Amino acid sequence: PFAIYRGYDGGGTAEGSEELAGIVASNLADCEATSWSRGGLTHGDWSFYRNRSGLGVFRWNKLPGILVENCFHDYQIERERLLNKDYCGLLATINSRSLDKFFNRPAQQFGMVAGIVRYDYPRKGKRLTSFGKDAYQPLNGVPVELCDLEGNPIQTYQIDNYNNGFYCFTRVRPGRYLVAIDGVEDYELEVKADKTTYYNVTVVTQPDAVECEEEITVVHSETTESDESAIANGETGQ
Repeated sequence: PFAIYRGYDGGGTAEGSEELAGIVASNLADCEATSWSRGGLTHGDWSFYRNRSGLGVFRWNKLPGILVENCFHDYQIERERLLNKDYCGLLATINSRSLDKFFNRPAQQFGMVAGIVRYDYPRKGKRLTSFGKDAYQPLNGVPVELCDLEGNPIQTYQIDNYNNGFYCFTRVRPGRYLVAIDGVEDYELEVKADKTTYYNVTVVTQPDAVECEEEITVVHSETTESDESAIANGETGQ
Protein backbone atom coordinates (compact mmCIF):
# COMPACT_ATOMS: atom_id res chain seq x y z
CA PRO A 1 0.00 0.00 0.00
CA PHE A 2 1.18 3.48 -0.85
CA ALA A 3 0.00 6.88 0.42
CA ILE A 4 1.33 10.14 -1.01
CA TYR A 5 0.78 13.75 0.11
CA ARG A 6 1.79 17.24 -1.06
CA GLY A 7 5.32 18.31 -0.15
CA TYR A 8 8.63 16.73 0.78
CA ASP A 9 9.11 13.60 2.85
CA GLY A 10 8.77 14.55 6.49
CA GLY A 11 7.04 17.85 5.80
CA GLY A 12 3.69 18.06 4.03
CA THR A 13 2.49 21.48 2.95
CA ALA A 14 -1.04 20.85 4.31
CA GLU A 15 -0.88 20.22 8.05
CA GLY A 16 -1.97 16.70 9.00
CA SER A 17 -1.47 15.15 5.55
CA GLU A 18 1.68 13.25 6.50
CA GLU A 19 0.03 11.92 9.67
CA LEU A 20 -3.05 10.78 7.75
CA ALA A 21 -0.88 9.05 5.14
CA GLY A 22 0.94 7.14 7.87
CA ILE A 23 -2.29 5.95 9.49
CA VAL A 24 -3.82 4.81 6.19
CA ALA A 25 -0.72 2.99 4.92
CA SER A 26 -0.16 1.25 8.27
CA ASN A 27 -3.75 0.03 8.55
CA LEU A 28 -3.78 -1.28 4.98
CA ALA A 29 -0.51 -3.14 5.55
CA ASP A 30 -2.18 -4.95 8.47
CA CYS A 31 -4.75 -6.51 6.11
CA GLU A 32 -4.08 -10.27 5.97
CA ALA A 33 -6.62 -11.06 3.25
CA THR A 34 -4.01 -10.25 0.60
CA SER A 35 -0.25 -10.55 0.10
CA TRP A 36 1.84 -7.39 0.22
CA SER A 37 5.17 -7.15 -1.58
CA ARG A 38 6.38 -4.81 1.17
CA GLY A 39 5.11 -2.74 4.11
CA GLY A 40 3.15 0.49 3.89
CA LEU A 41 4.93 3.37 2.16
CA THR A 42 4.37 7.11 2.56
CA HIS A 43 6.02 9.90 0.58
CA GLY A 44 5.64 13.56 -0.22
CA ASP A 45 4.98 14.01 -3.93
CA TRP A 46 7.89 16.46 -4.36
CA SER A 47 10.29 13.86 -2.95
CA PHE A 48 8.74 10.92 -4.78
CA TYR A 49 8.71 12.59 -8.21
CA ARG A 50 11.91 14.56 -7.50
CA ASN A 51 10.48 17.87 -8.65
CA ARG A 52 8.25 20.68 -7.40
CA SER A 53 5.49 19.88 -9.88
CA GLY A 54 4.29 16.80 -8.02
CA LEU A 55 0.70 15.71 -8.49
CA GLY A 56 -1.72 18.19 -10.01
CA VAL A 57 -4.58 17.05 -7.74
CA PHE A 58 -2.69 18.49 -4.75
CA ARG A 59 -1.86 21.85 -6.34
CA TRP A 60 -4.38 24.05 -4.50
CA ASN A 61 -5.08 21.75 -1.60
CA LYS A 62 -4.87 23.42 1.84
CA LEU A 63 -6.58 20.69 3.89
CA PRO A 64 -5.21 17.33 5.08
CA GLY A 65 -5.25 15.22 1.95
CA ILE A 66 -3.60 12.15 0.46
CA LEU A 67 -3.75 9.94 -2.59
CA VAL A 68 -3.71 6.26 -1.60
CA GLU A 69 -3.02 3.22 -3.76
CA ASN A 70 -4.36 0.13 -2.02
CA CYS A 71 -2.70 -1.94 -4.72
CA PHE A 72 -1.75 -1.94 -8.39
CA HIS A 73 -4.12 -3.58 -10.87
CA ASP A 74 -1.32 -5.09 -12.95
CA TYR A 75 -0.74 -7.66 -10.20
CA GLN A 76 -3.00 -10.33 -11.71
CA ILE A 77 -3.77 -12.15 -8.46
CA GLU A 78 -4.85 -8.94 -6.72
CA ARG A 79 -6.96 -8.05 -9.76
CA GLU A 80 -8.88 -11.29 -9.19
CA ARG A 81 -9.54 -10.26 -5.59
CA LEU A 82 -10.73 -6.83 -6.73
CA LEU A 83 -13.43 -8.54 -8.81
CA ASN A 84 -15.07 -9.37 -5.48
CA LYS A 85 -17.13 -6.40 -4.24
CA ASP A 86 -16.84 -7.58 -0.63
CA TYR A 87 -13.05 -7.52 -0.83
CA CYS A 88 -13.28 -3.93 -2.11
CA GLY A 89 -15.64 -3.28 0.80
CA LEU A 90 -13.05 -4.61 3.24
CA LEU A 91 -10.41 -2.20 1.91
CA ALA A 92 -12.93 0.65 2.09
CA THR A 93 -13.74 -0.25 5.70
CA ILE A 94 -10.04 -0.20 6.59
CA ASN A 95 -9.70 3.27 5.06
CA SER A 96 -12.82 4.42 6.91
CA ARG A 97 -11.30 3.29 10.21
CA SER A 98 -8.19 5.29 9.40
CA LEU A 99 -10.31 8.41 8.90
CA ASP A 100 -12.14 7.67 12.15
CA LYS A 101 -8.83 7.63 13.99
CA PHE A 102 -7.52 10.79 12.33
CA PHE A 103 -10.69 12.82 12.93
CA ASN A 104 -11.39 11.25 16.36
CA ARG A 105 -14.73 9.88 15.24
CA PRO A 106 -16.51 7.16 17.28
CA ALA A 107 -15.34 3.61 16.61
CA GLN A 108 -17.63 1.10 14.92
CA GLN A 109 -19.54 -1.22 17.25
CA PHE A 110 -19.24 -4.31 15.07
CA GLY A 111 -16.29 -6.32 13.79
CA MET A 112 -15.52 -8.36 10.68
CA VAL A 113 -14.11 -11.79 9.84
CA ALA A 114 -12.25 -12.24 6.55
CA GLY A 115 -9.73 -14.47 4.85
CA ILE A 116 -8.77 -16.55 1.83
CA VAL A 117 -9.27 -20.29 1.33
CA ARG A 118 -6.53 -21.98 -0.70
CA TYR A 119 -5.49 -25.49 -1.68
CA ASP A 120 -2.05 -26.76 -0.73
CA TYR A 121 -0.84 -26.97 -4.34
CA PRO A 122 0.49 -24.23 -6.68
CA ARG A 123 -1.74 -22.25 -9.01
CA LYS A 124 -2.54 -23.83 -12.36
CA GLY A 125 -2.17 -22.26 -15.78
CA LYS A 126 0.42 -19.84 -17.02
CA ARG A 127 3.13 -18.74 -14.66
CA LEU A 128 2.30 -15.62 -12.67
CA THR A 129 4.30 -13.31 -10.46
CA SER A 130 3.16 -13.99 -6.91
CA PHE A 131 4.00 -13.03 -3.35
CA GLY A 132 3.74 -15.30 -0.31
CA LYS A 133 0.76 -17.63 -0.25
CA ASP A 134 -0.60 -16.13 -3.46
CA ALA A 135 1.43 -18.87 -5.15
CA TYR A 136 -1.23 -21.40 -4.09
CA GLN A 137 -4.51 -22.13 -5.85
CA PRO A 138 -7.64 -20.53 -4.29
CA LEU A 139 -10.91 -22.41 -3.96
CA ASN A 140 -13.95 -21.39 -6.00
CA GLY A 141 -17.65 -21.71 -5.23
CA VAL A 142 -17.24 -23.07 -1.70
CA PRO A 143 -19.53 -22.04 1.21
CA VAL A 144 -18.01 -20.75 4.45
CA GLU A 145 -20.07 -20.56 7.64
CA LEU A 146 -19.73 -18.39 10.71
CA CYS A 147 -21.21 -20.32 13.64
CA ASP A 148 -21.74 -19.89 17.34
CA LEU A 149 -19.69 -22.08 19.66
CA GLU A 150 -22.36 -24.79 19.48
CA GLY A 151 -21.99 -25.01 15.72
CA ASN A 152 -25.20 -23.21 14.76
CA PRO A 153 -24.74 -21.13 11.56
CA ILE A 154 -25.07 -17.36 11.95
CA GLN A 155 -23.90 -16.21 8.53
CA THR A 156 -22.99 -18.09 5.34
CA TYR A 157 -20.69 -16.73 2.64
CA GLN A 158 -20.49 -18.28 -0.82
CA ILE A 159 -17.00 -17.85 -2.30
CA ASP A 160 -17.28 -16.57 -5.87
CA ASN A 161 -15.81 -18.15 -9.01
CA TYR A 162 -13.30 -15.40 -9.81
CA ASN A 163 -10.33 -17.42 -8.59
CA ASN A 164 -9.68 -15.42 -5.42
CA GLY A 165 -10.90 -17.67 -2.58
CA PHE A 166 -12.01 -14.62 -0.57
CA TYR A 167 -14.73 -14.67 2.07
CA CYS A 168 -15.90 -12.24 4.75
CA PHE A 169 -18.56 -11.72 7.38
CA THR A 170 -19.67 -8.19 8.23
CA ARG A 171 -21.46 -6.56 11.16
CA VAL A 172 -20.42 -9.31 13.56
CA ARG A 173 -21.02 -8.62 17.24
CA PRO A 174 -17.93 -8.91 19.47
CA GLY A 175 -17.48 -12.41 20.87
CA ARG A 176 -16.15 -15.88 20.08
CA TYR A 177 -17.22 -17.81 17.00
CA LEU A 178 -16.42 -20.83 14.84
CA VAL A 179 -15.53 -20.68 11.14
CA ALA A 180 -16.67 -23.85 9.36
CA ILE A 181 -15.45 -25.04 5.94
CA ASP A 182 -15.94 -28.52 4.45
CA GLY A 183 -12.80 -30.61 4.75
CA VAL A 184 -11.26 -28.42 7.45
CA GLU A 185 -11.60 -28.64 11.21
CA ASP A 186 -13.76 -25.85 12.65
CA TYR A 187 -11.66 -22.92 13.83
CA GLU A 188 -12.49 -20.81 16.89
CA LEU A 189 -11.69 -17.11 16.81
CA GLU A 190 -12.52 -13.89 18.61
CA VAL A 191 -14.18 -10.87 17.02
CA LYS A 192 -13.55 -7.41 18.44
CA ALA A 193 -15.41 -4.18 17.78
CA ASP A 194 -13.96 -2.01 15.00
CA LYS A 195 -11.46 -4.74 14.07
CA THR A 196 -11.14 -7.39 11.38
CA THR A 197 -10.22 -10.90 12.51
CA TYR A 198 -8.40 -12.77 9.74
CA TYR A 199 -8.44 -16.52 9.17
CA ASN A 200 -6.68 -17.80 6.06
CA VAL A 201 -7.26 -21.48 5.36
CA THR A 202 -5.16 -24.08 3.57
CA VAL A 203 -7.13 -27.15 2.45
CA VAL A 204 -4.86 -30.20 2.42
CA THR A 205 -5.38 -32.36 -0.67
CA GLN A 206 -2.38 -34.70 -0.33
CA PRO A 207 -2.43 -36.92 2.79
CA ASP A 208 0.78 -37.58 4.66
CA ALA A 209 2.66 -40.66 3.52
CA VAL A 210 1.98 -43.74 5.66
CA GLU A 211 4.95 -45.89 6.51
CA CYS A 212 4.25 -49.62 6.34
CA GLU A 213 6.13 -51.70 8.87
CA GLU A 214 4.34 -55.00 8.22
CA GLU A 215 6.70 -57.83 7.38
CA ILE A 216 6.14 -59.56 4.06
CA THR A 217 7.19 -63.21 3.82
CA VAL A 218 8.10 -64.63 0.42
CA VAL A 219 7.84 -68.41 0.15
CA HIS A 220 10.06 -70.11 -2.41
CA SER A 221 9.05 -73.52 -3.75
CA GLU A 222 10.92 -75.91 -5.97
CA THR A 223 9.54 -76.85 -9.35
CA THR A 224 9.97 -80.30 -10.81
CA GLU A 225 10.76 -81.12 -14.40
CA SER A 226 7.14 -82.17 -15.01
CA ASP A 227 5.91 -78.84 -13.56
CA GLU A 228 8.13 -76.88 -15.93
CA SER A 229 6.88 -78.91 -18.89
CA ALA A 230 3.24 -78.27 -17.95
CA ILE A 231 3.82 -74.53 -17.62
CA ALA A 232 5.56 -74.42 -21.00
CA ASN A 233 2.54 -76.13 -22.60
CA GLY A 234 0.11 -73.70 -20.97
CA GLU A 235 -1.24 -76.31 -18.58
CA THR A 236 -1.90 -74.77 -15.19
CA GLY A 237 -3.73 -76.47 -12.41
CA GLN A 238 -5.78 -74.90 -9.70
